[in-house]
Amino acid sequence: MDDEKQPLIQNTSVRETTADEILRDSSFCLSYIKLVPVTLLLHFAGGVGYYATIQWIREYVKETSGCLANTSFNKTENGNCIGNGSLGNIDPDSHIEQETAKWIMYTSLATAIPASFSSALLCSFSDSIGRNFLFVVVACSTLVRLTVCSLSMYYKWNLLWIVLAAGLDGLTGSVHTSVSAGILFLVDITRPGRHRTIALSVFDGLLMFCSTISGIMSGFLIKHAGFFISTTVCTGLALFGLLVIVWFLPETNINIDNSKSSSLCLKVWAATLYCNCREWKYIRRPFVLITVCYFFQNLAVSHRGSIEILYQLGKPFCWTPEMIGLFSAARSTGQGLIGVLSIIPIKKGLSEINVALISAVFNTGSYILEGLATTTLELFLVPVFAAFGFVAAPMLKSLLSSLTPASNQGTLVAILLTVETVTEIASSYGLNQLYYMSAPYFPGVVFLVLAGMASLAAIFEIVFKLTQNINYGKDEEKTRTDILEKKK
Repeated sequence: MDDEKQPLIQNTSVRETTADEILRDSSFCLSYIKLVPVTLLLHFAGGVGYYATIQWIREYVKETSGCLANTSFNKTENGNCIGNGSLGNIDPDSHIEQETAKWIMYTSLATAIPASFSSALLCSFSDSIGRNFLFVVVACSTLVRLTVCSLSMYYKWNLLWIVLAAGLDGLTGSVHTSVSAGILFLVDITRPGRHRTIALSVFDGLLMFCSTISGIMSGFLIKHAGFFISTTVCTGLALFGLLVIVWFLPETNINIDNSKSSSLCLKVWAATLYCNCREWKYIRRPFVLITVCYFFQNLAVSHRGSIEILYQLGKPFCWTPEMIGLFSAARSTGQGLIGVLSIIPIKKGLSEINVALISAVFNTGSYILEGLATTTLELFLVPVFAAFGFVAAPMLKSLLSSLTPASNQGTLVAILLTVETVTEIASSYGLNQLYYMSAPYFPGVVFLVLAGMASLAAIFEIVFKLTQNINYGKDEEKTRTDILEKKK
């Protein structure tokens, strides 16, 4: 039992001192500010391109399916619905929604499947190569994807080119690598505990802000400039973001050692050894429970945006691009503001797991309302309930980070990336197939299924609370020491 009383992290003081030195260094304090324009440029370009691509897929399906040729299609106050036309014995609106869902599924899977391997691999190598490498890779892949999409829209190429562009983006990890690069950037310059929790929450709030601006601007640009101009503007922003990264973004990994770079097999072996060491024995149960919570949390939110667009383009809503952008902006604004403005006062009175539980309950309610909505007013009430649903992700990440020693933070990021990509693949295929089958009858059923996923996250968080009576989140050493003492 004597060896169990030894500190779980032998170099904690060294890690804390290094973090303090980084925070006192003016150049690293400036890193906070320099991360903002890079995030805005890359995620705004990717967000507008995402909205434009999904709506272009639907437009392409309409033009090539013969629906427009057999009806007097015009965009009226009813938006994008065709109306009383017919395509043989098939309702044209249902046919378009089903075909659009199918191609969106192909595009999502083309990104998610390769990203499940490449994102974890790239992030694990950033310990020996540096964090800037991740930002450069993401900017280049975004630039290539948007360029191919722009050309496809201008020349009206087959939708297979859109799928190819998504696959090329997936080879570099797509948005997963981008988000992970920002997380690793902040982990390098923050201390474990409250400081890191706030930094990660602010970063997630910044991502929500990017989603808000993307939603607003995508509808405006698509309506007044068209798909090609909108995507071309995003391509230019991605190029500008790449230049900002190369010229201005500092390297935050101050312990780069190229001699320590290893193969993927060795990294997997190192992670396996960690999961079988004495230290892992004491954190296995809480770690697994929080990871399961994170799995269902991501399963409930990872593919929400694209399904919502399909839902809103079809009957009974038939929204225009501007209405879709306005709704997306309202939801993202509510989630971002609640997450950033409430995190500090909430953290003073509630633990991370309690905040995550409340967030899961709000998520469940928002999905139930969205699935049963029949009018525009009811649908616009969804952002009100979904506003607090954003907060769960940074809380769970902070808990997992507190349970993981500093030397294994890269392994933790790889685990989180694996969870995110697996849930994206599952939701991309499952939700699009479900929508494809239910669109002619009850398209809202997909949101009731998502409500079930969110409720499962809440259930596992309750299980965690009942089985782990520990004050988590104060600091890394205290959290892990509490677990050790409880297990004795």
